[in-house]
Amino acid sequence: MSAEILLAINYESLKIYSKFGGAMLGILLLVWVIALVTPKLAKVIDKLMGKPADPSPERVQEEINEDNYKVYSLFEDRPDGAKSGLVKDENKSTDEGE
Repeated sequence: MSAEILLAINYESLKIYSKFGGAMLGILLLVWVIALVTPKLAKVIDKLMGKPADPSPERVQEEINEDNYKVYSLFEDRPDGAKSGLVKDENKSTDEGE
């Protein structure tokens, strides 16, 4: 008798779970198809509207100040000596005698 109970399958629950799983796979498939089709569709629209495929920038800054892009540790003192703020105030005097 106990073997019959262990082998019993609840087909109603299995049907509900399979519907839910199928719906989730359908949503994922839809997202995947949209992700594949969107770049191709954008390329076709760009060709139809006459836009260049790879536009170049109008202006490029050639001289880059590397001091603006340095990363300092939170525990280190910055080389400019400023304790607060991100922009160095050039009007302030760093010497105590002035």
